[in-house]
Amino acid sequence: MTTSEIAKLILKTLRADVTQGQINEYFGYTFNQAYRWESGKTKISWEDFYKLISLLKVDTSTLNNKYLKVKGDISNGTFLFNELTKNFSNEFIQGSLNLSAAQLLNLRSGRTVVLLEHVLDIVQNLLFLLSNFVLDILDGKKIPEEFKELSSSEIDIQNFTEQYPQSLLLPPLVCTKAYKDLEVHNDELMMKALRVSREEINFLLTKALQFSLLDIEGNKYITKKSVQRHPSNDEQNSIHHYVFDYINEHKNIDNCFFDSNQNIVKMTIANLTTSQKNDLEELTKLHWNKVKEILYSPKQEEIENGDENHVYISTITLHQISSTPQ
Repeated sequence: MTTSEIAKLILKTLRADVTQGQINEYFGYTFNQAYRWESGKTKISWEDFYKLISLLKVDTSTLNNKYLKVKGDISNGTFLFNELTKNFSNEFIQGSLNLSAAQLLNLRSGRTVVLLEHVLDIVQNLLFLLSNFVLDILDGKKIPEEFKELSSSEIDIQNFTEQYPQSLLLPPLVCTKAYKDLEVHNDELMMKALRVSREEINFLLTKALQFSLLDIEGNKYITKKSVQRHPSNDEQNSIHHYVFDYINEHKNIDNCFFDSNQNIVKMTIANLTTSQKNDLEELTKLHWNKVKEILYSPKQEEIENGDENHVYISTITLHQISSTPQ
């Protein structure tokens, strides 16, 4: 569901036994504005939505304390937008919310009215709390069938990991010898391994804590016991351990790296020693020829360019390795 569709369903569900006429009267409209909002013919501003949920006795303090965490007047759409996005770079916000530079500037300055949709976009794509946020707004109301996909916070976690697949590599990364040997956490190691900026790694770590992918012990991150116990992760994590240890031990980072956009490890076959190949056999419980069959799948265009020695290892491939029968 798009946030536009979610906004319309929220409005319809919230109103419940209150008539559109009563809503129009409350706002002072002589035409059926409530219908226009619910049908999507016009989009409701955040400020009008805030007035509406206040009228309908939604606990706005709880919404703020649990999800938005903003100090100040959250009924002011421009203020709220700026507060919720202030810790992210413009480029990061534009990419996450699908905004142009001009659109972002207009929202920040107040030249463009902040809509309910804009806030839902932020809660979904920057906070990753959309399902529970919506369900708390609708607290006590009969949840429509269309909202079933938002009925669990697992949807938020899934959305987060799908949009930022690097997050799935954080648990195995903190289990590597290179990280465990650190006295205190070091952003640089993770930035190098995942090929992300400091801003991005701080964002990923914050969300990994929120979704219980990681925990903190002393001055470093550790994996949650629930993650460690997950049976489907065991062999896959072993492969990740190998890859990360290889990256941290290998000096030529240009020949061995993660592409943060596609979450792909790229190595050259020549860099793998016999010992390392044996390690992969041991980790995967597969014969080396089978490992090669799975791992060494160069892209066709690179074969045509005579560059067939590259290895591409994606999270999908890693899963295939760990689940392939011996």
